[in-house]
Amino acid sequence: MIVDEDGTEWEVYDERQWTIGLALEGDYLPQSENPGLIFVSSRDRRRLWPCPDGWQTMSPDGLLTLLAQAKSIG
Repeated sequence: MIVDEDGTEWEVYDERQWTIGLALEGDYLPQSENPGLIFVSSRDRRRLWPCPDGWQTMSPDGLLTLLAQAKSIG
């Protein structure tokens, strides 16, 4: 989880690692052919494609940079 400058908490998911349970929780189905990195908060859901290698070891600031590049998917 990361927290942006407004105090919003974001969960970060790799679409390749989604389970059916996570997919059913939202209105957006994960893309299996072109997986991306998904950011989910109470305010928005965003997708960054393609999923960058090594995102799991990025600092919170690095993930916030990726969040800023992600496009809203509602």
